[in-house]
Amino acid sequence: MNNPLYSIKNTIHLSTFKKIDIEEIFNSVKKDGIKIVTKYNKPICVMIPYEKYNNMIDEIEDARLLQLAMEREKLHANIPFISLEELMKQENIEIDSYDDVEIE
Repeated sequence: MNNPLYSIKNTIHLSTFKKIDIEEIFNSVKKDGIKIVTKYNKPICVMIPYEKYNNMIDEIEDARLLQLAMEREKLHANIPFISLEELMKQENIEIDSYDDVEIE
């Protein structure tokens, strides 16, 4: 994004919305993947295709979950973990006895 040519190519001034059909702008966003909307030569917002937005949100959420998992792993580093099978054996839980139970 620091590449000046990339920024110039993908910059659109707010006044453009008044001058041309909004569909043209949307098509340009679909084609180029991004439009930086400016006002007085300062960025005010970014237009991206919805799919790209969703992917970004998913990546952010994945990163947050990974960070949380790593923090929990560090916090519980000295606690021994056991497998589900081992826990079930210790607690005398038989999987067959829960065939009619729905798990969400």
